Amino acid sequence: MNTEIQQIIPVLQADGLIILPTDTVWCLACNALNENALARMFAIRARESDFALLVDNYARLQPHVARIHPKATAIIDYHDRPLTIIYEQVRGLPEATLGEKDSIGIQITKDGFCKSLIKELDAPLAIMAAHYPDEPRPQNFSEINTKLLQAADYVVKYRREEIEKYDLPTMLRIKKDGELVFLRK
Repeated sequence: MNTEIQQIIPVLQADGLIILPTDTVWCLACNALNENALARMFAIRARESDFALLVDNYARLQPHVARIHPKATAIIDYHDRPLTIIYEQVRGLPEATLGEKDSIGIQITKDGFCKSLIKELDAPLAIMAAHYPDEPRPQNFSEINTKLLQAADYVVKYRREEIEKYDLPTMLRIKKDGELVFLRK
């Protein structure tokens, strides 16, 4: 695992795109702080600024949100399933990547490979599910479109053989007034 991470870091530092498994689905990913890489990812997926942020811990989350809601930390710590929280008033990301919106879904990963990769990169990852907008979300690696695999600069070898299907993450929004609203349970 560490050898593969060492191969991936230079790719992510050089505007590169990777495809990797996350807590939920296989994703197209890049360094979230790299505007060129984000532009490449949006072009490949034919979408504008529709991505989530993947972080490894609360310390990496803090620079990007105005406040980490105390109830959100409890939910993150004790929730069994992957959890994406939509934060408003996001900061610390390239402005061009957010477009007119100031909110983004952020997930603190529990996956060991993702945690190690983000820690070694010392930056959050921007992720989009590894499929084109007109295709269904792949349930495992073998269902990812070959054209998308070829568009990435690196495809992670870790967990390719898994065939289990993953649920979408629980999703909640933290509104500006601090209210927590579940969007998907």
